[in-house]
Amino acid sequence: MRETIDALRFNTNRQELMIKKLCYHEPEDWEEEIPIGQGSFGKVFLKRYGGDVVAVKVPYDKFQDRGDDQVKRVCREKMSNAHITMEAIVHCVLQDHPSFPKLFGVVMNGQGSPSLAVEFVGDLMTGTSFPLCQALKFYSHSVSEDGWFDIILDIVRGMKALRDKGLLHNDLKANNILLKWDDEAKRWRGVIIDMSKVSTAIVPIKHRAMTKDEL
Repeated sequence: MRETIDALRFNTNRQELMIKKLCYHEPEDWEEEIPIGQGSFGKVFLKRYGGDVVAVKVPYDKFQDRGDDQVKRVCREKMSNAHITMEAIVHCVLQDHPSFPKLFGVVMNGQGSPSLAVEFVGDLMTGTSFPLCQALKFYSHSVSEDGWFDIILDIVRGMKALRDKGLLHNDLKANNILLKWDDEAKRWRGVIIDMSKVSTAIVPIKHRAMTKDEL
């Protein structure tokens, strides 16, 4: 029990340091806005910041008017704020690993929840991404047999990096892995995205037990 408490205290101190390192942006600094997808937590837009093209995840509560009273609205916004901040911290921890998109920072939206800005993994000309599920379904001939092994290794190394940091992804699936062409290595690289369900290994997410029919 004491080891768990000490580990949690260490993680809390490290999170405070990471929050101080996060780069915050104002919404007026961003140009253009093209919707490119959505996930379990929010919508994703392609935006331009200076000379960079980035993917910005905007929480769903920015688009929903539930008619809640002020107390409920403030509580929901604080939870969403904490959620985005924690996801940004995870990206910050993995910033230098090639199996994860680079973090650009947190976009402050005045009142309400902030948004998360990360490297856009995809074709900059068309604004489209190449998820692993699509490559598997239609079997891309641009990926060689050795290339598939390299992609698998990218995923394994990324998950190991998460585990080495004491973290669990909790939502690894084919559409949460994007393929990115690496000009230097001349191959496709697997990039793990969507850290919205990441938890610590000490306090993992409890998943619902599957029934026999589901198995």
